[in-house]
Amino acid sequence: NSPSRIKKLPSELLVMKIRKMVSADLPALAKLNVEIFKDTDQKQALVSLAYSFSGKVPGACLVAEEKGKFIGAIFAEKKTTFHRDAAYISSFFVAQSARRKGVGQALFSACLLAMKKKGMKSVSITVEQRNKKALSLYKKAGFKHFRSLLLLRRF
Repeated sequence: NSPSRIKKLPSELLVMKIRKMVSADLPALAKLNVEIFKDTDQKQALVSLAYSFSGKVPGACLVAEEKGKFIGAIFAEKKTTFHRDAAYISSFFVAQSARRKGVGQALFSACLLAMKKKGMKSVSITVEQRNKKALSLYKKAGFKHFRSLLLLRRF
Protein backbone atom coordinates (compact mmCIF):
# COMPACT_ATOMS: atom_id res chain seq x y z
CA ASN A 1 0.00 0.00 0.00
CA SER A 2 1.30 3.41 -0.96
CA PRO A 3 0.46 6.40 1.20
CA SER A 4 -2.27 8.60 -0.19
CA ARG A 5 -1.10 11.93 -1.53
CA ILE A 6 -2.90 15.07 -0.51
CA LYS A 7 -2.46 18.13 -2.66
CA LYS A 8 -1.80 21.31 -0.76
CA LEU A 9 -4.45 23.94 -1.31
CA PRO A 10 -3.43 27.56 -1.71
CA SER A 11 -3.76 29.56 1.48
CA GLU A 12 -6.21 31.88 -0.28
CA LEU A 13 -8.81 30.21 -2.42
CA LEU A 14 -10.31 32.30 -5.18
CA VAL A 15 -14.06 32.67 -4.73
CA MET A 16 -15.46 34.20 -7.86
CA LYS A 17 -18.83 34.94 -9.32
CA ILE A 18 -19.56 35.04 -13.05
CA ARG A 19 -22.55 37.07 -14.15
CA LYS A 20 -23.95 38.99 -17.08
CA MET A 21 -22.51 42.43 -17.44
CA VAL A 22 -24.64 45.53 -16.83
CA SER A 23 -24.00 48.99 -18.26
CA ALA A 24 -22.86 50.35 -14.87
CA ASP A 25 -19.90 47.92 -15.08
CA LEU A 26 -18.43 49.58 -18.17
CA PRO A 27 -16.18 52.26 -16.57
CA ALA A 28 -14.54 49.81 -14.14
CA LEU A 29 -14.07 47.22 -16.89
CA ALA A 30 -12.49 49.83 -19.16
CA LYS A 31 -10.09 50.71 -16.35
CA LEU A 32 -9.16 47.04 -15.85
CA ASN A 33 -8.73 46.66 -19.62
CA VAL A 34 -6.23 49.56 -19.66
CA GLU A 35 -4.31 48.06 -16.72
CA ILE A 36 -3.90 44.84 -18.69
CA PHE A 37 -3.43 46.19 -22.21
CA LYS A 38 -0.98 49.06 -21.72
CA ASP A 39 -1.31 50.26 -25.34
CA THR A 40 -5.00 51.12 -24.90
CA ASP A 41 -6.31 54.33 -23.38
CA GLN A 42 -9.36 54.32 -21.13
CA LYS A 43 -11.61 56.24 -23.52
CA GLN A 44 -10.77 53.85 -26.37
CA ALA A 45 -11.42 50.84 -24.10
CA LEU A 46 -14.74 52.29 -22.91
CA VAL A 47 -15.95 52.92 -26.48
CA SER A 48 -14.93 49.43 -27.61
CA LEU A 49 -16.50 47.65 -24.63
CA ALA A 50 -19.66 49.78 -24.85
CA TYR A 51 -20.09 48.79 -28.50
CA SER A 52 -19.78 45.10 -27.63
CA PHE A 53 -22.33 45.58 -24.85
CA SER A 54 -24.71 47.76 -26.88
CA GLY A 55 -26.93 44.88 -27.94
CA LYS A 56 -26.66 45.87 -31.61
CA VAL A 57 -25.09 42.48 -32.18
CA PRO A 58 -26.45 39.42 -30.32
CA GLY A 59 -23.87 37.99 -28.00
CA ALA A 60 -22.73 37.43 -24.44
CA CYS A 61 -21.00 39.92 -22.14
CA LEU A 62 -19.89 38.27 -18.92
CA VAL A 63 -17.80 39.44 -15.98
CA ALA A 64 -15.94 37.60 -13.25
CA GLU A 65 -15.72 39.25 -9.87
CA GLU A 66 -14.26 38.43 -6.49
CA LYS A 67 -15.36 40.27 -3.36
CA GLY A 68 -17.13 42.85 -5.54
CA LYS A 69 -14.01 43.61 -7.62
CA PHE A 70 -13.75 42.77 -11.33
CA ILE A 71 -11.11 40.17 -12.13
CA GLY A 72 -12.03 39.41 -15.73
CA ALA A 73 -14.48 39.75 -18.59
CA ILE A 74 -15.39 38.18 -21.91
CA PHE A 75 -17.38 39.64 -24.80
CA ALA A 76 -18.69 37.45 -27.62
CA GLU A 77 -20.84 38.48 -30.54
CA LYS A 78 -22.65 36.76 -33.35
CA LYS A 79 -20.86 37.19 -36.67
CA THR A 80 -22.74 37.28 -39.92
CA THR A 81 -19.82 37.80 -42.29
CA PHE A 82 -18.40 34.27 -42.48
CA HIS A 83 -20.88 31.73 -41.19
CA ARG A 84 -24.50 32.12 -40.24
CA ASP A 85 -24.23 30.48 -36.82
CA ALA A 86 -20.77 31.65 -35.75
CA ALA A 87 -19.64 33.88 -32.92
CA TYR A 88 -16.44 35.82 -32.30
CA ILE A 89 -14.89 36.67 -28.93
CA SER A 90 -14.08 40.33 -29.41
CA SER A 91 -12.58 40.93 -25.98
CA PHE A 92 -11.28 38.75 -23.19
CA PHE A 93 -9.14 39.74 -20.24
CA VAL A 94 -8.22 38.58 -16.74
CA ALA A 95 -6.55 40.70 -14.06
CA GLN A 96 -2.89 39.85 -13.49
CA SER A 97 -3.60 38.94 -9.85
CA ALA A 98 -6.29 36.43 -10.86
CA ARG A 99 -4.39 34.55 -13.56
CA ARG A 100 -3.69 30.83 -13.35
CA LYS A 101 -6.56 30.42 -10.88
CA GLY A 102 -9.28 29.15 -13.23
CA VAL A 103 -10.87 32.53 -14.00
CA GLY A 104 -10.17 32.33 -17.74
CA GLN A 105 -11.46 28.78 -18.01
CA ALA A 106 -14.60 29.68 -16.07
CA LEU A 107 -15.27 32.70 -18.29
CA PHE A 108 -14.76 30.65 -21.45
CA SER A 109 -17.06 27.87 -20.21
CA ALA A 110 -19.83 30.32 -19.35
CA CYS A 111 -19.42 32.20 -22.63
CA LEU A 112 -19.39 29.09 -24.80
CA LEU A 113 -22.49 27.76 -23.05
CA ALA A 114 -24.29 31.11 -23.55
CA MET A 115 -23.38 31.20 -27.25
CA LYS A 116 -24.44 27.58 -27.72
CA LYS A 117 -27.82 28.44 -26.17
CA LYS A 118 -28.10 31.24 -28.76
CA GLY A 119 -27.66 28.67 -31.53
CA MET A 120 -24.02 29.32 -32.38
CA LYS A 121 -22.28 26.32 -33.91
CA SER A 122 -18.76 27.76 -33.67
CA VAL A 123 -16.89 30.42 -31.73
CA SER A 124 -13.57 31.95 -32.75
CA ILE A 125 -10.97 34.21 -31.14
CA THR A 126 -7.80 35.85 -32.42
CA VAL A 127 -4.48 35.70 -30.62
CA GLU A 128 -0.92 36.70 -31.34
CA GLN A 129 1.17 33.64 -32.12
CA ARG A 130 3.83 34.70 -29.62
CA ASN A 131 1.30 34.85 -26.74
CA LYS A 132 1.99 31.31 -25.50
CA LYS A 133 0.03 31.65 -22.25
CA ALA A 134 -3.13 32.73 -24.07
CA LEU A 135 -2.67 30.01 -26.68
CA SER A 136 -2.39 27.42 -23.92
CA LEU A 137 -5.58 28.67 -22.25
CA TYR A 138 -7.51 28.70 -25.52
CA LYS A 139 -6.39 25.16 -26.36
CA LYS A 140 -7.50 24.00 -22.89
CA ALA A 141 -10.88 25.60 -23.63
CA GLY A 142 -11.14 23.45 -26.77
CA PHE A 143 -10.12 25.96 -29.44
CA LYS A 144 -8.12 24.66 -32.38
CA HIS A 145 -5.98 26.46 -34.96
CA PHE A 146 -8.25 27.50 -37.81
CA ARG A 147 -6.52 30.15 -39.88
CA SER A 148 -3.45 32.37 -39.77
CA LEU A 149 -3.79 36.04 -40.62
CA LEU A 150 -1.25 38.68 -41.48
CA LEU A 151 -1.86 42.08 -39.93
CA LEU A 152 -0.77 44.96 -42.12
CA ARG A 153 -0.45 48.58 -41.00
CA ARG A 154 0.09 51.81 -42.87
CA PHE A 155 0.90 55.09 -41.17
